[in-house]
Amino acid sequence: MHKHRMMTPGPTDVPSEVLLEGAKKQIHHRSVEFQRIYSEILDLLKIVFKTSRPVLPILSSGTGAMECCVANLTSLDTKPIVIEGGWFGKRWNDICCGYGLETETIQVDWGKSAEPELLEEKLIENPNCSAVFVQLCETSTGAVHPIQELQEICFKKGVLLVVDGISGVGAEKCETDEWNLDAVIAGSQKAFMNPPGLSYITLSDRAWNAVRNSKHTRFYFDLRKYLDGYEKKNHPFTPPTSLLHSQLAALKMISDEGIDNSVRRHSLLASATRAGVKALGLKLFAEHPANSVTSVWMPEGLDSSLFIKKLMAEEGVTIAGAQGPWKGKFFRIGHLGFVDSNDIILALSAIERVLKKMGVVIELGAGITAAQNILVKKGEYK
Repeated sequence: MHKHRMMTPGPTDVPSEVLLEGAKKQIHHRSVEFQRIYSEILDLLKIVFKTSRPVLPILSSGTGAMECCVANLTSLDTKPIVIEGGWFGKRWNDICCGYGLETETIQVDWGKSAEPELLEEKLIENPNCSAVFVQLCETSTGAVHPIQELQEICFKKGVLLVVDGISGVGAEKCETDEWNLDAVIAGSQKAFMNPPGLSYITLSDRAWNAVRNSKHTRFYFDLRKYLDGYEKKNHPFTPPTSLLHSQLAALKMISDEGIDNSVRRHSLLASATRAGVKALGLKLFAEHPANSVTSVWMPEGLDSSLFIKKLMAEEGVTIAGAQGPWKGKFFRIGHLGFVDSNDIILALSAIERVLKKMGVVIELGAGITAAQNILVKKGEYK
């Protein structure tokens, strides 16, 4: 018998009290009761995004929010720049191509982070660029991009920076207003501690001007409809009321913790995880690792896909594998959302046991000792 423990970078574990809120009796989405709940959600979303501007709930997974940004913030007469440093950077490119856009791509090696100087050069070479698409955290590699520096360059050039913060918002520092970020998106199944199915977008005034000027054909993903619904404290389409019930409960938990405290907690857990795997003689994949997920090279000669299957079957711990061209080469430990220090210690201990069974020469207990030293040294999270 094993208890199942989710340690992936999404979907993430959901608190039981949040799940129970989702089991409440259905209410009509045009009722006064729904309007009250929805209004409270809209207010709490601003806290998580660190913004005073509207945050719009989109009725889709994060990929839908990505498509929504492409559909609303670009036009066929411009060439977007995509910073592609992993599977989800590639997704920005795929979506742009789906809308008939010819993109200029900045290729970033998997595990590396974008270099602001390269973006500046690309913008000089492409004066008709109107938008740059990038990840806050490239979930597939565990690397973070220097969003503040990238935004400063885009702002000077009069170009929008569109940030996929799906696995980053709530876990990484992301100062939406302070950094003048033009577009930031997030998803319910990450640090928002909710099941998949909702995503969120917030836009600057510059971005809203692009929405109004875009010539793309839109209907369901027309952000003008969502803004109209926001102002009326209602939604333009039939919303998933159960998911919104549970999201409200999760947002209250995040608000009680404090968004800056949430980021500090994620940073601490990430530091402990990295210390743990390095103490086992394993190497990190990302050059600048994220707070939300730690990517780890598999020991030479072993397949991470097999390791992940054994970890789930024998220890009840689910982590994530590598994607795309790196499949089987590294694994990813999620420490995102509803995670605490005990989850990290348990996951590391399970990883130690399975590696030992697979013939990797390690000292049992070395990983959890290193992680606990970080937790104790930093006073743990209160």
